[in-house]
Amino acid sequence: MRRIQLTFVIAVMALLLLPFVGMAWARTETTTENRSLAAFPEPMTDGVPTITYLSELGTWYSDHFAYRSLLVSANARLQANLLGVSSNSKVIVGTEGWLYYEGSLNDYVGVDIVTSEELNDTSRKLTDRELANVAHNIFLFQGYVESQGAQFLFTVAPNKNTLYPEYMPSWYLPSAEPTNLERLVPFLETYGVNYLDLTELLKGSENSLYLKRDTHWNNKGAYYGYDAIAAELGLTPLLAPKWSARVDRVGDLDTMLYPDAPTLELQFYAPGINDGPGSAGSAWAYTGDARAVTDDFIEATGAGEGVVLVFRDSFGDSLLPYIAAGTERSYFSKLIPYNSLQVVDLQAGYVLVERAERHLNYLAETAPIALSPAVKLNASSARDEQDSERNTTIETETNGSLVSISGVIDPGFPLAASAKIYVGIEGTQADGMFFEAFGTSPDELHRGGGYLIYLPDTLFDLDSDSYTIKLFVAAGDELVMVKSVSY
Repeated sequence: MRRIQLTFVIAVMALLLLPFVGMAWARTETTTENRSLAAFPEPMTDGVPTITYLSELGTWYSDHFAYRSLLVSANARLQANLLGVSSNSKVIVGTEGWLYYEGSLNDYVGVDIVTSEELNDTSRKLTDRELANVAHNIFLFQGYVESQGAQFLFTVAPNKNTLYPEYMPSWYLPSAEPTNLERLVPFLETYGVNYLDLTELLKGSENSLYLKRDTHWNNKGAYYGYDAIAAELGLTPLLAPKWSARVDRVGDLDTMLYPDAPTLELQFYAPGINDGPGSAGSAWAYTGDARAVTDDFIEATGAGEGVVLVFRDSFGDSLLPYIAAGTERSYFSKLIPYNSLQVVDLQAGYVLVERAERHLNYLAETAPIALSPAVKLNASSARDEQDSERNTTIETETNGSLVSISGVIDPGFPLAASAKIYVGIEGTQADGMFFEAFGTSPDELHRGGGYLIYLPDTLFDLDSDSYTIKLFVAAGDELVMVKSVSY
């Protein structure tokens, strides 16, 4: 009996020591968890002992111990199969084999319950002011695109749990309040943004159009989205594909949860469009340096007509083959902020902005790079409400051939959702001109209270000209000057 006990103790100790000892030949150097592994800490910093060295060393070890992915996968399967819960904070284990991304959870439940810094693309509940800024910014962007003779369309790829809530765990209750997207639509309508609603289109399908173990739509779902986009823009759409099916898709959520043993799932392929390696096809070709649909900027040619510029996120990866095959030239950018100057440089006749529902907050936080429209204002009738106690700011900067003027409105100023911000300039070639500003959310304190305009640097020289910048807020028929700075 004692020998059995001793053998058991030795076996347990060997198992416990294996992840440490095994680092000599099988240290973990990569991860599928959508984050960077911790670096080995330095015991000294600027000649002073690192106080947090031991805790940093523990973090490094937890990222690099031997056979980590295998052990993580085993632990995840035990928790998912026995308890129905996830071992990864970024993944939600649903029913019937469905997985969901926790980054969409705040929007689903209507409360900001996920606040982890690791989830830097987590949705959050937007204020009315931020939603109005999203619609206003897209409207101004649309105006610039149309001024260059191109057609514009904005669309949103719905969250997976927006379309398929029935597989979410029962302890997450969907909010009875409207989501960010549902609250955004009226603002888009008010501003006259060319918006394509994909939610109802995708909900109407009898079959699942999203991958069970991935955050995105499957290739059929992407095709339905593409077909609606092409019709809305007036492009000649591709013929409905004769689908082939293969069980070969490895989902991003599955890889995050089970890095060593993900489950392959069903994916659909269209001959000549996305049936090759990396979703390539014979009906289109890469023409730039990029050779993968996940790259940040891609150039492609196809057998169709028209030149399309697409500002997109990861949902656009599976849209790309259809758009590339259905047009003569196409360009796809994941870069933020959106750069409207590319519309002219690339001679685009069509511009599409596609954004995932869970990433609408990005549109509230940043403004596109686009020339701000000049407007007529009767500034002489503006009420002067400058207050030295208020922290309203004006900053100027040269960015290539553009001059930017940006800042924040003091949170104490009553900034209505529908209020617009204007910047006036006195002196230089811009004397007496007024410009409509984009709205931004630079930080948690100024949610929707930031502003930004871009002007050509030919209007004035920041280094040599003398000028005055005046900041106005317009709500209804009332115009208020909140800041004036002379340089």
